[in-house]
Amino acid sequence: MKWDNHTKEIIAYFMAFLSFGIGYGLTIAGFCVEPRGEVHGSVLAVLGEALAFAGSILGISMYIKSEFRTMKKHLSDSVNKKFLELTEDQLTREPASEPPPQNDN
Repeated sequence: MKWDNHTKEIIAYFMAFLSFGIGYGLTIAGFCVEPRGEVHGSVLAVLGEALAFAGSILGISMYIKSEFRTMKKHLSDSVNKKFLELTEDQLTREPASEPPPQNDN
């Protein structure tokens, strides 16, 4: 089974939001169990790991998209600039005069 980039991206976002939700769910559950109102350190550790995981997935994908957009714009601008320079050179260049005839002796 071959996955395209869109499918991989959907799965990554789903996993990020799932871990985010589980982390918050455990934190809320930590308030409901005995002793009430106190959250154990392990629950906070899981929340921190879930937030770091979700942040890394979302942050890395946004960074990569941003860099690709910047690179694409830079390349497009460079190609357009070079094309315009070549076009201007061709328009301003005087037609080449014909070379003098050669004597075939």
